Amino acid sequence: MVVVIVTLAGMLTAQAQPQSTAVVVATEVDAEMQQRMLQVTDWNQALERTVLDQAEVQRRLTSLPAPRLPDLAAVRSMLEQANDREAAYDTAGAIAIRRDVLQVYDNALLPSLDLQTLAATALQDIASSELAEGHDKEALEAARTAQRRFPNVALDARRHPPSVAQLFKRAAIELKKAPTGELVVTTPSKVRVMADGVALGESNGRLSVKLPQGTWRIWLADNEGTSLVHAVTVASQTVSVDVDMQLERSLSWTTVPVLRCKDDCDALLRALANRTSTDEAVGLSLGENTRAPANGRFVRADGTTSSVPVVALADLKPNLALTAASPPPPDRFSAWSLVPFGVGQLAQKRYVAGSIYGGIQAGLLAWNIVNATRSDGRNAAEESDHRKMQNLSAGLLIGAMVANVAEALIVDAVSD
Repeated sequence: MVVVIVTLAGMLTAQAQPQSTAVVVATEVDAEMQQRMLQVTDWNQALERTVLDQAEVQRRLTSLPAPRLPDLAAVRSMLEQANDREAAYDTAGAIAIRRDVLQVYDNALLPSLDLQTLAATALQDIASSELAEGHDKEALEAARTAQRRFPNVALDARRHPPSVAQLFKRAAIELKKAPTGELVVTTPSKVRVMADGVALGESNGRLSVKLPQGTWRIWLADNEGTSLVHAVTVASQTVSVDVDMQLERSLSWTTVPVLRCKDDCDALLRALANRTSTDEAVGLSLGENTRAPANGRFVRADGTTSSVPVVALADLKPNLALTAASPPPPDRFSAWSLVPFGVGQLAQKRYVAGSIYGGIQAGLLAWNIVNATRSDGRNAAEESDHRKMQNLSAGLLIGAMVANVAEALIVDAVSD
């Protein structure tokens, strides 16, 4: 069974009592369900609840300022653009692009070693550029941040001069003297705890560590996957992070956010409602009759459940397969098809065929008339010849008329 968090707009309707807030999800998702969800324009009205949009759901789960899934190719392109700016003596422009790369990393919803390396490279390049510009204070701050958050990404001595290597050594020494704070990570199971590029250790329920003060990105990992990334600011007072590994490890974010679950869907829906501080999570699924309204599973934060059909997710599209298989209603029979001399074809707007049939039959009729008039006052032999020609022309005329009418009728039948 699969659960998908839907991108929804949240707003309250004018009522005396405030509406319930909800996270809307869909179970047993397939292409049909996704298409239906995308076609719903007002989920608040459809469910009579204030529904969180996707960005707000992600913010409440992770505390990230603007959570998103980054495009690694685009981030690499940004770093290349920064290098081009630097080569064109636009150091300020290069630094600005590199800071944008750091923002992409800081808002990444899921951990990525490749993105982590790119962010560390951006910080190292900022420190190098600031130092080259004579901004010693800014250069030292960038080097110190790089050493604090990404100590596992070594400085590339081939890209940077010895002065930058000396700057990073100084930053490492100063970092040891920097004030620290306590970070407490609470987990329901045994997991590895990561803070940016720093492995904090294993937690079997609770892990307390000292970290240099500043912003961090915290996530958990085990043999089955990772949690989401959480934004944490370590300060003088103890900071606690409570991560529901089972819930977050089940989440994936593709065209629509997906939560994989089996028999524990109600429990995960309840956890999702609690983690997002909403009144309930609404699970949607299609029954055996896929054209019927979706089944709605309403799970409140206290565990109360109910099932209600969601009419807004009924399949309102026409059945295209049945429409294509059903023949159009036949046209009414035209009596003009029984008229010879091309009249039936002309009624069918087949003007060339009608002209040909009409010309042939008119010619045969004229031939027959000519032979009939020539038979008067002739000797017996000539009269016999003309009578034969008259009979032949009559026979051909009749055959042409029959063929004319038959062809018109056949075209009528085929057109129907």
